[in-house]
Amino acid sequence: MDQLDGIRFADGFDEKDGLPRLRKLLDSKWNISSDGKGIEKKYYFKNHTNVLDFVHYIGVKCKRKNHHPEAIMVNYQTSLTKRADIQFLDLYMDHPQAARPIPERLGNG
Repeated sequence: MDQLDGIRFADGFDEKDGLPRLRKLLDSKWNISSDGKGIEKKYYFKNHTNVLDFVHYIGVKCKRKNHHPEAIMVNYQTSLTKRADIQFLDLYMDHPQAARPIPERLGNG
């Protein structure tokens, strides 16, 4: 079963433009949210300061684009849920923490 089965896109969304980008994210440990309305990924950090730095970095980029993602923080980890408005997916991909493997971010590698 394809992970995209049952996903719901926003009205006016150009699936032909966004689907290749969405598939690329799904290949890099992103997942379709349980309600099928967005995507999500967990990030793990060594300490609380790194969590705050990451949230601030994403927050500034999202504010500039007038985008308002959901973010949940628990015990030095951040889980971002992104509704499926594909135009903003690149916001999450270029933070240095997002590009590093989990053990390296935790100081174990």
